[in-house]
Amino acid sequence: MSRSTNALLLSLLVFPGAGHVFLKRRGRALAFIVPTVGAALYIVRTVIGPATEMANRLVSEGAIPDPLAIAAQLERAGTTSGVVELAVYVMLACWVGAALDAWLLGRQPARR
Repeated sequence: MSRSTNALLLSLLVFPGAGHVFLKRRGRALAFIVPTVGAALYIVRTVIGPATEMANRLVSEGAIPDPLAIAAQLERAGTTSGVVELAVYVMLACWVGAALDAWLLGRQPARR
């Protein structure tokens, strides 16, 4: 496979910025990795953590966790705000942007 295809696949299938690391463009890789990790951590802390706590509480009480009920509780608690939605869009933009950028960089002659 060509360098551009390898870089594209790494950024799409592994993590944003992985294709840039493959192309030895670490500074550019960080430009995609840092916001993606930051957004993911925000989502985990804001939504997934409380959802897991709610599900564990329901299981310990002997109830079957209902994903729709948990989602409704999270919404009432205010954990599904517009900021979480923004974090998801940041992750998506980084993933697509990193893949496109890595593919375009891979088409250029190799840097020494």
